[in-house]
Amino acid sequence: MKMWLKHTEDGSVYDWNEYLAKHPKLVAVSDEEMFPEKYAPPQIVAKMEAIKAKRTEQLALFTDIIPEEVPPTNEELDAELTVRTRKRNK
Repeated sequence: MKMWLKHTEDGSVYDWNEYLAKHPKLVAVSDEEMFPEKYAPPQIVAKMEAIKAKRTEQLALFTDIIPEEVPPTNEELDAELTVRTRKRNK
């Protein structure tokens, strides 16, 4: 069974290494603890697959109903921005 090293503060996972294993914030974790889905009994796996199959409803992602809003325009503001832009680009 493969062993892993898990950092206690941020949860980072590393392959087991004897030098890293001496670090006080790294804890040795077995493969079974790291990946419990690999070692789950077949009954539980079948039950979870049945639950996942029920949740395969497609979301309605259409956007036809959303009205396209035209931003309000202010002619004075547009004119002022045009003047500022011309001055800056000279």
